[in-house]
Amino acid sequence: YHLFFKVLGILLLVVELLWFIAKPIYRELKIWWERREQFQWGSGRLMAWLMPLALLLFMAIPLPSEVKVPAVIRAAEIQDLFAPEAGQIVRMPVAAGQRVEQGEVLLELYSPELEQRLEETSLELRMVNERLSRQASSAEQRSLVAVNQQLLRQLERRLEGLQARLDRLTLRAPFAGIVDTRRSLHEGQWIGEDADLMTVHGTGEVVIDGLVGEQDLVLLEVGQSGVFIADSGEHAALPIRLSDISVSAIPFLRYRELASDHGGPVAVRSSEDRLVPESAYYRPEAGWCIRHGGLLSSFSGKPASDHWVGRYSAGRYPFTLLAFRPARIRPSSITSPQRTPSTTGRPSSACSMG
Repeated sequence: YHLFFKVLGILLLVVELLWFIAKPIYRELKIWWERREQFQWGSGRLMAWLMPLALLLFMAIPLPSEVKVPAVIRAAEIQDLFAPEAGQIVRMPVAAGQRVEQGEVLLELYSPELEQRLEETSLELRMVNERLSRQASSAEQRSLVAVNQQLLRQLERRLEGLQARLDRLTLRAPFAGIVDTRRSLHEGQWIGEDADLMTVHGTGEVVIDGLVGEQDLVLLEVGQSGVFIADSGEHAALPIRLSDISVSAIPFLRYRELASDHGGPVAVRSSEDRLVPESAYYRPEAGWCIRHGGLLSSFSGKPASDHWVGRYSAGRYPFTLLAFRPARIRPSSITSPQRTPSTTGRPSSACSMG
């Protein structure tokens, strides 16, 4: 390295390739061409040529490959309901596991503080109306008319806001589904503001969220169809369709059941109370349309779980979803997907595809 210039290595490489590889091949082919009249095809010679060629062709064919993907199955519609005000439960007509229709009353709260403010505002509004109804007899009273009118508009807006807050004390089902109460609730119980009261799980569709590694991402394509096979073997295979694949890696793991410190297959590390995967994972999503509902309830024997853990296998030609099993972690300790208490999302699934 120190005695000779670097270009000499390239020259030696060219000499080696020409002298020890290209020249022997050229001589052999030259002899074959000179003795071509002596060559005769026979069955043995034909097989000797065809077998290596067939082996090369077989190696060039892309064979079906399988990718095992950890995943969870959950309802497509999940809505958490929180207490809008601190108050007392005065009516609770539903119980855990009960089916409800959209708009059905789930729980009614009573807030003494809100009732008092509503009564005080109504009283002030009546007093202002009385002052405005009187005929102004002096210049001083006539000058206060504009002030009272402005105060009247302010009190009316305040009353509307208080009435809207009072209406929110009656919780209704955002969609048809099954009620899940994560805590013991009963009539007469006092609860704090923003307390987690219950969850409504839709029964129309289920969504399957998976985690696929970067090296296996090329084997998945949107639109691939397959089947879901329960690990327990108690349910028939369900047709599913891969509806979406995230274009960026997930920043953190939403489901603790898939984490390695909870017995899952995904290696993670803890960072600011979040589980961060050690390697890049992407989220494929598949869906299946339930025409009569009740699938998630039948998987666990009770409707009081957000999702169930399992895995699915996917290939370039077949796409097979299999081996789901109920989560071993109690529902109260499950980290659910990000959901807002006031809106309900509907992820795309097999139901919306042709």
